[in-house]
Amino acid sequence: MSKEKKNYFFLFFIALVYFLILFQQVRKNLQEPNTPPNNFLKNDSVSYMSLSGVMHKAVFGEIESNNIDDEQDLKKYDIDLDYFSYDNQLKNPHRLPLYPIFLFISRALFGDNLISFGIVNCVIATLLLILVFYGIQYIFGNYIVSFACVFAYCSNQFIYKNVTTDFLTEPLFVLLLFLVIINLIKFIRTDENKYLYLLSIISGLTLMLRPNGVILYFSALFSIITYEVYIKKKIKEYKKYAFSFLLFLIASFPVVAPKVYHFGNPFYFGYLSNFMWADTYEEANVFGSTKYTALNYIKTHSLKDMGKRFLSGQKKVFFNSFKNQNDFLYPIYALGIVICILIKMIDLKIMTLFMYIQLLPMSWSAQANPTLRIPTAILYPFCFVYFSLFILFFIKSLKQFKINNQ
Repeated sequence: MSKEKKNYFFLFFIALVYFLILFQQVRKNLQEPNTPPNNFLKNDSVSYMSLSGVMHKAVFGEIESNNIDDEQDLKKYDIDLDYFSYDNQLKNPHRLPLYPIFLFISRALFGDNLISFGIVNCVIATLLLILVFYGIQYIFGNYIVSFACVFAYCSNQFIYKNVTTDFLTEPLFVLLLFLVIINLIKFIRTDENKYLYLLSIISGLTLMLRPNGVILYFSALFSIITYEVYIKKKIKEYKKYAFSFLLFLIASFPVVAPKVYHFGNPFYFGYLSNFMWADTYEEANVFGSTKYTALNYIKTHSLKDMGKRFLSGQKKVFFNSFKNQNDFLYPIYALGIVICILIKMIDLKIMTLFMYIQLLPMSWSAQANPTLRIPTAILYPFCFVYFSLFILFFIKSLKQFKINNQ
């Protein structure tokens, strides 16, 4: 067996073991689904399961539910059975269909039981492990670095906890964002438009998953344009950006179409905009139309207030996110960012710009939204790259040290 085949065999062995560990922990936790830290039958988890039930009814004409009353739970969380209705689009702009589609598929294949829901994120997290290996291998071309990153991923408590205690979107979001990062780097390295188009489609699917898919797409597009204007000193084929935006809209059509129909705005997210301009969670978390705007904020706050809000948000997003996860690898991620800034890898510098722009709205809204789940999910795919960069730098430095001391 060749060395390359041995590496791939080892990778899939790790993936299998990781999946079995996740699945066994999910099965164990589902025995007491509401006992902390388990949240399988609370809030967002139940709403996603219930939406999958509506899809089940739409396809099969019935809901066979032994664990939850889908229609009753949807009413409890004020979710309209008609996903495309005006009331549902106004009250629940964050209840998006992509993750419930995966739950529906698993429900149809394995029956109506909590295990069928739990297996979805186990599969997604395992696919993400394999993607991390191939992505890092593409970026750095070093098997030692790739496997080191895989083991770092396996130790990641953020992914592990989200898979084994909730039915939430974080694992799928991290997977899609990492795919966007890979295609961003491929576009910069090859200058081939197909990677821009793939990036646009994946971003559209991310908008089908979470509202910040909009921020993700425009942050990536801004980073690419910055690269072409300031690094390449020219932009080729302006039409490619228009086509990119069209692909983004097509990929997210089930989300943007009802918003255009009801509100005339493909990116209308109702009360979620409050978090950008309100001062507290209680003020922002008022279901319905937008109540706080940038104009309201400017009228009632000084420049000093704005500076404090921004700096406080930066600290919460870039430091507290990892502190709350007890991530012992945080210093390595930070050193990886420093190395990225110092070395001459323009693709990784543009990737860092993409990360920072994407996190600016998260930093600004952190005052009203103390939940760090969203910025943490944004940070981790980039951290895989920074961790790998540090390991590569360490290996090369060690080799150079040995040469110098021969």
